[in-house]
Amino acid sequence: MKNKVYITDLDGTLLRSDQRLSSYTTEVISSALEQDMVVTFATARGYISALSVVSDITWRYPSILYNGALIYDGLTRSVIDGYWLERDISNEIIDVGRKYGITPYYFSLDVDHQEGFCMSRCKERERRLFSIVVPMIRGSWK
Repeated sequence: MKNKVYITDLDGTLLRSDQRLSSYTTEVISSALEQDMVVTFATARGYISALSVVSDITWRYPSILYNGALIYDGLTRSVIDGYWLERDISNEIIDVGRKYGITPYYFSLDVDHQEGFCMSRCKERERRLFSIVVPMIRGSWK
């Protein structure tokens, strides 16, 4: 029998309107995973945000985060692959936001694949760290 892969969205699909999993959903997905079915999720959320609403399930397969920009293995807490903005593009977006009074925020991963985010009003030190860390991480996965 061929394995089928089931990938679900979280918000507006798997989660109830209160942003929680129903006990029925948790039971069905956990049972499917125990039967070696491939079940995972794709979401616009980052890992920390996604885990906050689906942690009742032990996900065995990588999840797709940030609208497809990152593939993440929650078991090993490691990035499998990702699509990153270059440092100069990231800085330009932040500068344009500041110029027009918009408060952009961005998510980044540190060298240990830990998620973080920063508002455009971050200290210059944090902005420099983002500019350094993203290219380092990006290069280390290729």
